[in-house]
Amino acid sequence: DLSGKGGMVWTKNRDDTQTHFIHDTERGATKLISPNDTNGEETQSSSLTSFNSNGFTVNNLYVNNNGDDYVSWTFRKQPKFFDIQTYTGDGTSDFSKKVSHNLGQRPGMVFVKNTSATSNWLVWYALMDSSAYNLNLNNTNQSQSSNENNGRAYVESSGDYRLQVSATGTGVDANKSGDTYVAYFFANNNNDGGFGEPGDQDIIKCGSYTGNNSTTGPVINLGFE
Repeated sequence: DLSGKGGMVWTKNRDDTQTHFIHDTERGATKLISPNDTNGEETQSSSLTSFNSNGFTVNNLYVNNNGDDYVSWTFRKQPKFFDIQTYTGDGTSDFSKKVSHNLGQRPGMVFVKNTSATSNWLVWYALMDSSAYNLNLNNTNQSQSSNENNGRAYVESSGDYRLQVSATGTGVDANKSGDTYVAYFFANNNNDGGFGEPGDQDIIKCGSYTGNNSTTGPVINLGFE
């Protein structure tokens, strides 16, 4: 139920080199951003045109080329699973700009994107628990502080677990004054998910693993089917 509950839809054409597209209910149908590039938000009627009680509707061109094969991933807003927030940057560089969410627990991962200007996507994840480090969703850079000289994102380690953003450098990636942003919050269940028929199941994990350069690589146990 995207029309009543809200959420995000991520689509990709599997028969063409066309970019990925993300639509969400906070910004509204026809407004798209691409997780693999740095462009700001685009309004395009030939894309996802409505969020419905049982899914979504697409139009031609961007996400409905005749005969092409597509994949889509849908994340519905739900405490302990997923949330979306938008905010306007204020230009501060001391992490005093804070964005609340409705997960009801500390996020395991957050994506942040400037929707009004060209910028990197910032990715914060709990295992890199430092305000100095982010990943970028749109490039192949490793996690290091030099990647975030145009803004940083971090989540509080206690209290309300709010997203904190800073306008280091130009600030455009996270907190440039007057620019608009969207943030996607992913939960990390740890035997506290509260889902499934008995109401005690996990459904989402955000974690890491260490490679061993072997054909029999590490086994990552999510704790649920």
